[in-house]
Amino acid sequence: MVKGRRTAVPHADVALLDDSVFILNEEGAVTNLVMTNSCCAPPSSPDSAGSCCTPTEAAQEDTTRQNSGCMCCGEELHYFTEPREMACHYCGQTRFADSCCAKEHFVCNRCHQENGLEVIKSICTTTKEQDLITLLKLIRSHPSIPMHGPEHHAMIPGILLACYRNCGGAISSKEILTAISRGADVPGGVCGFWGACGAAIGIGIGIATIFSATPLTPGPRQLAQEFSGRILMALASRKGGRCCQRETYIALTETARLSAEMLSVSLQAQAELHCDQYLHNKECIRKQCPLWEQRAGITEQKAIPMAISFS
Repeated sequence: MVKGRRTAVPHADVALLDDSVFILNEEGAVTNLVMTNSCCAPPSSPDSAGSCCTPTEAAQEDTTRQNSGCMCCGEELHYFTEPREMACHYCGQTRFADSCCAKEHFVCNRCHQENGLEVIKSICTTTKEQDLITLLKLIRSHPSIPMHGPEHHAMIPGILLACYRNCGGAISSKEILTAISRGADVPGGVCGFWGACGAAIGIGIGIATIFSATPLTPGPRQLAQEFSGRILMALASRKGGRCCQRETYIALTETARLSAEMLSVSLQAQAELHCDQYLHNKECIRKQCPLWEQRAGITEQKAIPMAISFS
């Protein structure tokens, strides 16, 4: 089950669920928790009128984070060949922008990552997961992580180091947080503007952390650069527009393959990743993507009439 989404489950499993899961009826009201006189009445309920938890239509438009395109309104982004000074829609700070939508919404990298970065830090420092792809899927399933964005530059070193530690590598939570912060400094759009995908840079950050590389350590510095360079070559073998899911998947599976050769700990990337965003990604390369065959293997199952949503 994914947080925030309704999911059908067998009736026999309902008894195993605690109160962190909401069971909903056909009207969307919670049926397994007593919520009498709550200000959080279902939207369809007469009691929801004037509720402090029922934002106005204007407020909803201003605070809803879009999963693709412009974070503010969902419109397609237009990229500039030369940066322009624009005020961020959220913090109001004037910064150099590489893109905006037709409504001239611009969101700076700091505001773009604000919520997602905390999610990445929390998961990567507490998880016991050993498979790189499983951890990628978990983080990307969170509502604060968009389909595309610089959040992926921060999550990659976090995923690498978290799984490295869980597979026996000597890495502290402080080092994981430092690597995530370094990845967060890589701005959006670098795959085109810098000629180096943030996923490859993120892997390099993680490897540099493992070997304690600095500009003055010839061996560790060389290993980190070689590792990220080989990841970049794997990414460059596919011709297509940006797709953060595809790029992070390739980066992590290639990292697992290289780990047997270049690391003291062999990393795992065995989990399947079924693409469910191809209809929403205008740059999808379809059959040229390594995830396409996995997508084709999905079989639809008949839904069981029991709606569930994480609180």
